[in-house]
Parts: sequence; C-alpha cells; structure tokens
Amino acid sequence: MQEQNKKAIYYYYDEEGNRRLWSVNNLNESVVSGYKARIEFFKKKNPDVDNLFIQIDGVEFKLL
Repeated sequence: MQEQNKKAIYYYYDEEGNRRLWSVNNLNESVVSGYKARIEFFKKKNPDVDNLFIQIDGVEFKLL
C-alpha cells in the first residue's frame, strides 16, 4: 500500500474575512517541528493577526 503524504495547511483570516495561506507542510514535518514553536514564530512575524488555523485531512483546528 502506498503511503499518503498528508499536508498540514496553516492559514489565518484577514480583517475582511478572507482566508490567507501562511504555510503548507507535510504532516510529519509539522508534528516533528512542534505546533507551539510554529505558533510563536507566526506571532512574531504577524503581530497584528490574532488567529491561526491548521487544516489536516479537511478538518480545521484553531491554534491561536
């Protein structure tokens, strides 16, 4: 059986409610690098944005 390469898609919503892509990684890379570190990096780069989501296999999770 061929292994699926699932993606972790990180995005946020801007002031107008539009979804903005921030990063796409292989799911294994996202788990290894740690979500907490990724959230802190996002907050440093985007201090005015107060939301961050991840979508895995079509399911959305709010991280920030």
